[in-house]
Amino acid sequence: MIEPQKMTIVALAMLIIEMIVMTASLAGAVQGMYLFYASIVAILLTTVLLMLPLFPLRTIFSAGVSSFRIRGPYFGKEIRYSDVSAIEYRAFDPGTRVIGYNALSKGSLGGMFRSSEIGLYNITGHYRGAGTKFIMLELSNGRPVVFNLQSEGDTEAAYRAITSRVTARSALITKGPPRLTKEMTDRDRKIRGSALLVSLALSIIVPASIIMSDIDAGVASLAALISAFLVPTAVMMFYLIWHIRRHLPREDMGKAVLGFMMPSCAVVVAFSILSVVLLPGTGVSADIDGDSLSVAAPFVEEDVPLSDITSVEIREDLDFERAWGYGGKDLGSGRFHNSELGEVTYAAYRGVSQKIVVEHSGGTLVFNLVSGNSTEAFYERLVASLPPP
Repeated sequence: MIEPQKMTIVALAMLIIEMIVMTASLAGAVQGMYLFYASIVAILLTTVLLMLPLFPLRTIFSAGVSSFRIRGPYFGKEIRYSDVSAIEYRAFDPGTRVIGYNALSKGSLGGMFRSSEIGLYNITGHYRGAGTKFIMLELSNGRPVVFNLQSEGDTEAAYRAITSRVTARSALITKGPPRLTKEMTDRDRKIRGSALLVSLALSIIVPASIIMSDIDAGVASLAALISAFLVPTAVMMFYLIWHIRRHLPREDMGKAVLGFMMPSCAVVVAFSILSVVLLPGTGVSADIDGDSLSVAAPFVEEDVPLSDITSVEIREDLDFERAWGYGGKDLGSGRFHNSELGEVTYAAYRGVSQKIVVEHSGGTLVFNLVSGNSTEAFYERLVASLPPP
């Protein structure tokens, strides 16, 4: 059976690939909506796969004749007694999580962690605060493994079970003397507060700047949503590096992570409100302003010079599938796909069969207005406004 830590790495790699594929389909790099939906299903399944190694939340230890097994959140391994080159039982600060699970202050933890004392290592157990004791193993491959059980009594019993069968015992090789954790000073709290304010400000300014830019509305919305996650994450990473180097308490680091992620959640909620409340109330608008055709709808903002238009026709026999964009009950807009026309910029009411198809040097634009009569009237106006061939 595959070890939980290996399953986690495989699932993370799959998740990254699936998100890249999904983003490519949203950006129009891959035509059609089927790949997008397939990516969503794959991401959901991979997320379930990523959650499986979390269980059991309590660390389980079982000793056999020639080996013992440890199983907990995001870590599980069967270890032969002959592979144990060093063992200690003492207080240990777990350090910083790299991959795995970690309660904000106290509780279950497990996965791959990094410590200033022993570097990169695997851990599973229960953290009870400063002074928590762990069994620390160094295996013959040089990779440390650290664990404890729910109570100190059970942990001591596991330690005795291992040491009774391990022939070689020595102190763990460490990178240096452990450093004491410092308390947060007023200056540290001010730096944390400043970092949170910078993260909040950038989480508003950067997405808003992208939305108000001249790029396509759909691409801008997607880029703004992605930036709402990336910006606070980048600021958070710089802060966490500083926090770890200062050897500040883990409890304060957990509080800071929550603070950094709140702006991202707020932006997602704001986008959801806009999508649910505002977008259904908008419609398709079209106008001929001087020498250009303008069409606006959710995720669509087209301005086509009349001189770039190569053909215009009105059609009633076209069916479209959404590649990405808005797909409401009465209106569809964004990038849509048709078997005859390929991928087009689309803005049309579902209850109106007539659609104006505009071929131009930059692609194809398909749209209609709120009724068949108004669509046909605008079509006649558009044809009359085109420059002579």
